[in-house]
Amino acid sequence: MNRRPSETHESNDGFRSHPILSRIKVRLHNVLSETGQAFTLFFQTLVQIFRPPLQFDLLIKQLLLIGVNSLTVVMVAGFFTGMVLGVQGYIQLKPYAVEGSVARFVCVSVVKELGPLITAFVLAGRIGASITAELSTMKVTEQIDALEVMGTNPVKYLVVPRFLACTIMLPTLTIFSTFAGIGGGFTAVVTLFDVNGAFFLLEAQKNLYVGSVLISL
Repeated sequence: MNRRPSETHESNDGFRSHPILSRIKVRLHNVLSETGQAFTLFFQTLVQIFRPPLQFDLLIKQLLLIGVNSLTVVMVAGFFTGMVLGVQGYIQLKPYAVEGSVARFVCVSVVKELGPLITAFVLAGRIGASITAELSTMKVTEQIDALEVMGTNPVKYLVVPRFLACTIMLPTLTIFSTFAGIGGGFTAVVTLFDVNGAFFLLEAQKNLYVGSVLISL
């Protein structure tokens, strides 16, 4: 039996106004909108980087805040990660009588995988939250609007120094985190197990390739 046009119209309206579909539509719209805004800000930042002048005073300030103030946290996290790797690696390799390879295990794991990962997590959590809170406060207190009124580009003044500082300090902190992790593995293995320290360092040096370090950066 054919439906009347009014019934079909009501059915379509009901389909469109379904609560689950409405939520999906709203969330999809929000995700796409935020993604577009993020890409727009990213490209604006890239453009402003190459437009003079580069404000070195703001860049140095952000390098200190992002890099120097995060160094202790990054190195502590890397050190204890290396200790865990050393202990667990030795325990797992001991039954196969290849515990001498624990230095290689720690070195390769920290350099290629966990060193950069730990650094990225620390910076994303610590610095990301700090930058978000700072810029949000400036937005609420209309400081960003004041910059625009004075003819200052907010992206150039606020975003570019932080972006460059993160780009510079992330590889730098990764290097410190990597060596702290190797040091943590060395400390744990030499202290807790019968492993010669000189042998550990020699094996670590053999497996510490420049290419691996560059890839991790």
